[in-house]
Amino acid sequence: MSNKGSLLKNILTFGVSSATLAFLFLLAVIAARYLGPQDFGIFTFALAFVFFFDFLLDPGLYHLMIREIARDNTKVRQYMLHAFVWKLIAIPVVFLLVVLVINFIHESSRIQNAVYLMAISSFIKSIKDVYRSSLFAYENFKLEAISAVIEKGGLLVLGGLALVMGYGLYGLCWSFVVVRIIDLFVIHFMSRQFFEIPASKFHIQFLKYMLKSGIPIGAYYVTLNLYNYIDTVMISIMRNSEEVGWYSASYKVYEGLLIIPVIIGTVMLPRLSLSKNSDSEVFEEIITQGWRYLLILALLVISIGMPLTYDFIDMFYGELYVESAITLKILLYGVAFAYMVNFLQTVMISIDKQKILVSIALFGLILNVLLNYIVIQRYGYVGAAVVTVIVEALVFLMLSYYIISICVESSLILQLLKVTACWLIPVIPAMLIPIDIPNYVRALFWSIGFIVLLRLTKAINDQEWMKFAMVFHNLKLRYNQK
Repeated sequence: MSNKGSLLKNILTFGVSSATLAFLFLLAVIAARYLGPQDFGIFTFALAFVFFFDFLLDPGLYHLMIREIARDNTKVRQYMLHAFVWKLIAIPVVFLLVVLVINFIHESSRIQNAVYLMAISSFIKSIKDVYRSSLFAYENFKLEAISAVIEKGGLLVLGGLALVMGYGLYGLCWSFVVVRIIDLFVIHFMSRQFFEIPASKFHIQFLKYMLKSGIPIGAYYVTLNLYNYIDTVMISIMRNSEEVGWYSASYKVYEGLLIIPVIIGTVMLPRLSLSKNSDSEVFEEIITQGWRYLLILALLVISIGMPLTYDFIDMFYGELYVESAITLKILLYGVAFAYMVNFLQTVMISIDKQKILVSIALFGLILNVLLNYIVIQRYGYVGAAVVTVIVEALVFLMLSYYIISICVESSLILQLLKVTACWLIPVIPAMLIPIDIPNYVRALFWSIGFIVLLRLTKAINDQEWMKFAMVFHNLKLRYNQK
């Protein structure tokens, strides 16, 4: 069974699913206000800490399954069975490691208990990912969207109630455990009828093959997780929980913005994996379009977000988090690099170049840790934000150089420079002219000016504009029919 549609349609469908991350952002806002910077810092530390053990729970199996099942969907149940077996083996080992490490680095029982609960929540989510990767390989995004609404909406409702009713940090952590248990049962019963392939038998050799093939991919993503969250942990150890809270408030916004390249990459991975072996022209076209579209989206996010940074922090987090505004402004500069890095890593996986990807990621991680160790001691959470942008830029340059040299024509560089020029021109009237106008007017002028220049310079051609218009028109018709 297949559910293939146009890439743009799939991106929009999965985008609806990923939009439920807004529920988690709202929950983070509620948590920040009800818990205060210190307990909010503990909560975000617990989330970041358990991410460090993801590699043992999922040594690359998630993305390996998307790639391999997309190439041969008759093996879907075989991959799912062996992935489940690995989760059952890994979970008790990981929990023991979590207990040992957190007791070594933190003596606070409050921090330890929060970590234990978030670890259990992470285990449940890891089991669910077996279903998600299989559905993505089939390009079936509707069932996953239902599950996403249940999970993220449930976390917002139950977690929000726990906070409002005064159950505090532990109540919030328990809500993650309860909701994810319910969500796991829901996705199991929804998806078990979808895969019409006969059940498979367990073979230890096949599990070994999966681990051997997946570990290079997993090594990259564990490096990425370490890279994304090591600064939060280092701030917690080297500074204090309050600075973790300030940094986390802005980083949650930054992290939420990164869902856009994750959507596009997830949708494109099965198509890239298939076309790599069957049609090189289609493969190159997907890379070229995806790269250009992501740059446009990233620059649009910056042009809207940069003028509104302080307003946004004040509106959502309140006066206690005004210190977060400067870090958000810094992190926004890294959005353009982060968007393209997310997409380019998907391309590398689709062409089986995960070992090179791991090498580049390790370089980024080591540089990130070294720079953070130097900078955080003196500049705290603000310095950590600057380091994030610097390292993202360097990793992007390394990945883009490699991919352009083997996959796409150098003319793509000119297309990307043209898009960037369209974005830079409106900066002068929007941001640099010292006129006392509302920030939202500056944001509108910059973003609309950018879009108009894209149209006038044909940075997006007529055919592409027509495709976007047609997709949105069809979505509108479907909505009106319902």
